[in-house]
This record gives sequence, structure tokens and C-alpha cells, in this order.
Amino acid sequence: MNWRDVTYPVMAYFRRKRLAELLRIYPDLENYSVLDVGGRPFIWELLKEHYNIVPKKLVLLNTPSENLLCESGDYTVKIADGCNLPYENQSFDLVFSNSVLEHVGRKNEMVQFSQECERVGKKIYIQTPNRWFPVDAHLGVAFIHWLPRPLYKKLCFLSLRYPFTINNPIERRNFDREFETTELLTLNQLQHLFPQRKIVAEKFLFLKKSFVVVSQ
Repeated sequence: MNWRDVTYPVMAYFRRKRLAELLRIYPDLENYSVLDVGGRPFIWELLKEHYNIVPKKLVLLNTPSENLLCESGDYTVKIADGCNLPYENQSFDLVFSNSVLEHVGRKNEMVQFSQECERVGKKIYIQTPNRWFPVDAHLGVAFIHWLPRPLYKKLCFLSLRYPFTINNPIERRNFDREFETTELLTLNQLQHLFPQRKIVAEKFLFLKKSFVVVSQ
């Protein structure tokens, strides 16, 4: 058993709620062409399973190191960089991204990513976790992800995910990579990236768990 096996039910629960909100905002999604930047089939399989909806055109785009997918009847696969999308302006009805922005790099890369999503999509739906939510689900830690990064790294052994890395080099490599590539954002930072867009909060127990940038 690995960390993803343990967290799958929780991920599925929150993503079903996210899909309900997505359909509320974009009720004609099945008639949309959708580019999922950093995409995986999981969330679209949930959409099909629970709502019997498949976008008329769905492209899952990821970098070469992340793209392990084969195409299906529901989607095609594109290997490319989310900071340099190989599409013309407004090529898709919707550019979608789920928990990807926090992994694209530092500020410059985040700016490029946000600008590319805006450029290629007629509408957008960009979700990213809230830095000030007390739990970071990437590593399964509470509160210590608020600490300065060097101290946070020293305390990573307190993570719920850490025991899965013991005597498991693959899990350890994934753990270290998740730590190094995750840069959680605040609401203020997100507003600077998308100054003209509406930002809605996903809540859990009255706390803002994550944010979603949507078209007005």
C-alpha cells in the first residue's frame, strides 16, 4: 500500500464536490472543448461516472516526465509545457487546471502559466490549495508547512506520508519530489496572478481549503 492508496477516498470526495461546483459554473460543459493543463484522467472519470458527462473535446496536457497516459475515446493526450502552450489564442472553450499551479515553479513560472491559461481559454477554471489551510495534503502535514522552508524540511518526518517512505525508495523519491516542487499560494498571490478574474473558495469545516479562479 502506498500514500495514494490511502488518500484516494478523500481525494475522490473533494473532487466530486469540485465537479458539482464546476458544473454549476459551467452547466454546458459537455458542449465545451476543454484543455486540462497538467491533467490526469481521474477527475474526468469521476465526472463521467457521477454525472454521465464527457466534454465534446478533452485534451490532457502534461510534461514528458509526468505524461504516462494513453489516449482513450474520451480524451486525447498532449505532451507540452503549461508555461508555453502550443495553441492559438482562445483555442479552447475552457482551460481547466486542478492542483497544478502550485507545482509549476517560482513566481516567474506561475506568471507564465497563468498568462498562458488566460490566452488559450475563452474561459478558465484554475484550482489550487490555500497556503493558510492548516493541512497540506501533498505531504499529509498539519501546520508545519507554514514554517520557513529549511525548518519545514527538517520536520517532514512528522508527516503522515513519511512512514510510507521507510524502506521504500520509490515512495521516498516521490515524497522528496513533492516537497521540492510544491509552492502553496495565498489568496493575495492568486489575485495578483489573475487580477481580472473571480476567485471562489472551497471550504471544509468553515475554513478555506482551496481557491478556484473562474471566468466572470
